[in-house]
Amino acid sequence: MRQVSGLYHHRGWRIEVGDDAEAEEVLVASMHEAMHDRLQMTTLYGCTVALLQERATRDRNDQALTQALALQRGSTRVHEEYETWMSTIPAGWGVETLLEAFPVYARHLVRAQRRVQALQGPYLAMHATQAVARACMQPAGLTELLDAHDPAALTTGMLDHSMRPDVRLQRLERALSNHGWGALNGWVGDGVDLSPERFAEDSDPEWGELNRTAYEWCSALLESSDCPTLPYDAHRPYVDSLREAIGLPEISDDMSSSLVALMSVESETLVLDDPLPAVILPPGTPPAELAAGDDGRRHLFLAIRPRQRLLDQYQLAGGSLSDAPHVAVLRRLREDGTVEILDVTELSPAAITSAGAVVVSIAMSSLAQDAVQQQWKPLLGRHQASVLCDLRASVNLRGWLRDTALMVRYAFVGIETRAGMVRLLVFQIEDGTNASRIYMSPVSRLFSSGLLLWLNESQSLAGRTRRDDTLGDLPLLRFSAAHILLEERIFSFTTGDTR
Repeated sequence: MRQVSGLYHHRGWRIEVGDDAEAEEVLVASMHEAMHDRLQMTTLYGCTVALLQERATRDRNDQALTQALALQRGSTRVHEEYETWMSTIPAGWGVETLLEAFPVYARHLVRAQRRVQALQGPYLAMHATQAVARACMQPAGLTELLDAHDPAALTTGMLDHSMRPDVRLQRLERALSNHGWGALNGWVGDGVDLSPERFAEDSDPEWGELNRTAYEWCSALLESSDCPTLPYDAHRPYVDSLREAIGLPEISDDMSSSLVALMSVESETLVLDDPLPAVILPPGTPPAELAAGDDGRRHLFLAIRPRQRLLDQYQLAGGSLSDAPHVAVLRRLREDGTVEILDVTELSPAAITSAGAVVVSIAMSSLAQDAVQQQWKPLLGRHQASVLCDLRASVNLRGWLRDTALMVRYAFVGIETRAGMVRLLVFQIEDGTNASRIYMSPVSRLFSSGLLLWLNESQSLAGRTRRDDTLGDLPLLRFSAAHILLEERIFSFTTGDTR
């Protein structure tokens, strides 16, 4: 039995779904890693570490990466207790359930629950849990170090105790034990709703007021414990300066909370299983030998992908792939579970179509390359080619829909696989008369919630989104989805991504 697991890194996170992609354990693991991302990317300490990791990775500087990871370890307890509470309590899990699924995290939940057990209801406790973690990750003293030193020179030895999140948490716990939760103790709210919308609903007056009250209380207690703390969003100018110093582009702060939530959840990499065994057939192999399907449905499946994406999918034997950044291959799954691959990057579309009917799946990042698009244009018609989404929806889908004449028709289609039922996001862009190619990607339950939240809450999209489950009946989708889910294992929206 394959276990569910998750791993967070500064560019997102990876979820291995085990035996059932729709299991509650997968949702909890996804939420846990998403909360890592949320805490890291919305606080001074977290952004400092993440940006230093980004530069070290970009520059291939192992020493700088080691220093950044050492800084990260100084916030381990803050992170794990926050993420564990925020992922398990909304799912209705207690310590006993967590012990069965992810036993190593049970102690984090016990500690996090102990801090908020005096408060009325989980919604109030959620705000308190967020306030504790955020306040601990906003050390005011860190701004002085960033002002006085090159960020690349920052080491753990330069941080006194008031700047270390896990030390700050210890002092805050003692203060909470002595002084309680102040104004939050008498707060009466709905007390029960922890739906995904409540995690992004900062336009709701109660949400905002509770958030401020909880954070200001934690900040005051930290101040009284010799741990100066920044106001709620006072880290932003320092993060902008740090990005500039490191040489990363600016990011807009004019974004809705639902868009921020989408940007976070689309940082997830979904892993359905281990890399597949695959054999690269010799050059010159007739394309017709890769035909798949029964009589009447006989076809060739042409996949056009970034080269590295293909390498990540397989345990390769035989020859080697083209050195081109984007590679075209014919693929077929043998009965023994091995994928046969014929590299046709240098062939013409006519050489492929002469061997039989062709179904095409092109990665969005490959379609964005003019040379790739021009080479394969004869096979990229919307009734023959679908697009596998490997670029961010928050950028591309939002960009298309800036044209107010366009709308999106979408569905989530369930496909049975070796990893249980896998949901497939499917969408088309329409102008009322014409429709785009079919876009698709396997996605998690968490991503589905994040996308729906953005579609439903974006005022600019009002009346321009339509859920249509009949998209799942389209033959092109069925053929493409069958090949993709049998012949690939790793899916994400972050090809070429720098956060």
